[in-house]
Amino acid sequence: MVFKKLNSGEHIDDIIGRTVCAKHLAARGAPCWTVQYDSRKGESGPGVCNTRIKNAGFNGKIHPSSLARVSRDSEFQRRR
Repeated sequence: MVFKKLNSGEHIDDIIGRTVCAKHLAARGAPCWTVQYDSRKGESGPGVCNTRIKNAGFNGKIHPSSLARVSRDSEFQRRR
């Protein structure tokens, strides 16, 4: 198993590729749903549920850096 950089998003592709989701009727290779990142730009990406993440072997711990985001002026802001 290749370890991914924390919160890079690459782990989502790995989870989707290795597991299925009976709850959301998602086959291997298909996400549980699609997440909309930016409604103004129309950016979206794959999303997976907690059950599927646990079935893939992830422990669900969140790194503190994932609770902050970079604003347009490159200063960190706390998420709600």
